Amino acid sequence: RRTERQLIADYEASVAELVAGLTPDNHEAAVTVATIPEEIRGFGPVKEASITRARLKWTLSLEQFRAPRRMPRFLMKVEEATA
Repeated sequence: RRTERQLIADYEASVAELVAGLTPDNHEAAVTVATIPEEIRGFGPVKEASITRARLKWTLSLEQFRAPRRMPRFLMKVEEATA
């Protein structure tokens, strides 16, 4: 139960960060972070394994959210010209 309470607190902090820093460039990563808790399932060792996987995905997705890869300007201009 302690782990579950910590996950809830971590999730709430992450959502607050997502809301504060959401941009079109990091939207996809924000959606990924926001939906990670749906992947935590099971009981006992199964749940522990899903928590481990979720934490890894959470960390990587938050890094992507904080530093999104932007499309180079010249590609943006090409897309605008062909739209």
